[in-house]
Amino acid sequence: MRYIKRFIITIGLLFPMLTLAAPSEPSFVEGKEYQVIKTAPVDDRKPGEVKVVEFFSYGCPGCYHFESVLDIWLASKPKNVVFERIPVIFHQGWDVYAKAYYVANSMGLLAKIHQPLFNAIHQQNQTLADEQSMADFFAQHGVNRQDFINRYEFMPLIGAQLEKSEKLVQAYGIYEIPTLVIDGKYRTNIAMVNGDQQRFFALLNYLIQRKA
Repeated sequence: MRYIKRFIITIGLLFPMLTLAAPSEPSFVEGKEYQVIKTAPVDDRKPGEVKVVEFFSYGCPGCYHFESVLDIWLASKPKNVVFERIPVIFHQGWDVYAKAYYVANSMGLLAKIHQPLFNAIHQQNQTLADEQSMADFFAQHGVNRQDFINRYEFMPLIGAQLEKSEKLVQAYGIYEIPTLVIDGKYRTNIAMVNGDQQRFFALLNYLIQRKA
């Protein structure tokens, strides 16, 4: 009986230690590592989906360097996540980049154009912030130059997308890029976790799970 009591006492002493040793979920601080968006606009996501939106510009050096980090996360993102990019117009010439993004999207060419356009601006120092230069760039990548110009100048959908993008920039309070918005409710970027890539991935997945 004495041994049974000793065993029970030993287990009783070990249990708190085992509890303390159990792995805990990463803790993130609202207002420091992410921000809550108070008034999110209504979106068209399906039940069970979580939308992650990157606000960016081809003219932004930080967005260019962030692209490789984002690609790693996208390769292993949760299956219920729908990812979208929205180009912003914060500086002169960025309207050309935004329109080029939507033209490429309308032609089904984003996968072909996206990274080369980043590289042309930030590696090769090409000035593409006007329509003719951008038309030349698209032509160099196999796009009929006049087809590009026609869409760039005359496609009503492009104008509507630019207008919607600007409204979302205002609604989500986007003042710096690259910034990610998770399901219209949370706003964050890698600078908010001091550039820690692994912590940033953990933060994104935490906010996605919290919303789902």
